Amino acid sequence: MADLYIVGIGPGAYKSMTMEAADALSKCPVIVGYTVYADLIREHFPDKEYITTAMRQEEVRCRMALDRAAEGIDTAVVCSGGFHVDEITGQQIKEVQQAVDEICRLLCEALQKEEI
Repeated sequence: MADLYIVGIGPGAYKSMTMEAADALSKCPVIVGYTVYADLIREHFPDKEYITTAMRQEEVRCRMALDRAAEGIDTAVVCSGGFHVDEITGQQIKEVQQAVDEICRLLCEALQKEEI
């Protein structure tokens, strides 16, 4: 399992992105996100593989990001703004928990198969 980053890209302008966010995106060959958010950063990270979906496809994007990370590819999932607890809705908390559960399941399967 590779690294999986959740990256808040700020308000949309590259100059407003934190250095930590830019570093995480620079490290990852794959960036997953809502199409509009990916388009905001694409010119600054042109050599990346972008996996995008339409709005309200959070679960699909999460699954695709997990799949790429399970393949051993460092992957970033982009969201707008900062990733702060006060901006997370109840549904997003549920989705994050499901993602964590899925990561744990994938890790357990890989360990059982002695893949890692």
